[in-house]
Amino acid sequence: MDVKFYNTIKIYSDAPQLSFAAGLIQSELNARINGIAEQVESYEDADIVFETVDFDSRDFFNIENVNETLIFKSSGIRGAIYCIGMFLRRIIKKDEGIMLIENICGEYYPSKEIRGHQVGYRPTPNTYDAWTYVDYERYYLDIMYFLFKTQHDVTSSPIPLGNE
Repeated sequence: MDVKFYNTIKIYSDAPQLSFAAGLIQSELNARINGIAEQVESYEDADIVFETVDFDSRDFFNIENVNETLIFKSSGIRGAIYCIGMFLRRIIKKDEGIMLIENICGEYYPSKEIRGHQVGYRPTPNTYDAWTYVDYERYYLDIMYFLFKTQHDVTSSPIPLGNE
C-alpha cells in the first residue's frame, strides 16, 4: 500500500498492554481531524491493528499491509509507539480525512541502543520559559514518536513558579 486515503480509521489491539497504544493513536488522529478515529472490537473491522509478537528487543517493530489493513507488530508498548510515530510522520491532512503518502511497511531496528534528548531550562530569554504545560506535553509526545527513550532535564537554578 503506497498511498491510501482514510475518512475514518478503525483501530484494534490484540492485547491489553497495546490498548494504550490504540488509545494514543486515536487521540493523535482525532486531534488532527475530530472524530476520524475510533477503536473497534474486531480485527476484521480494523484499518490499523496492533499485534503482539516476540522480538529480540522492545525497540524492534514491524509494519505489514494485509488486505488493506496496516498491522503494527511489536513486543510491547515501546515498539507500538514507534509504529505510531512512523505512521504519523507519513500522513497528511486532506479534505475531511487523512492520506498515507508513502509505503511504511517493513521491519525496523533502531541503530542506536540509547537514544535521548536533553532539555535545558535557564532563567534567560529563550523559548523554554514561555512554554505552557500543553507545549511540554506536545514536546514529550513528539520525542517519544521519534524513537527517543531517554530524556534529561538540565536546569541552572530551581524552576520558578509563576512570575517569581
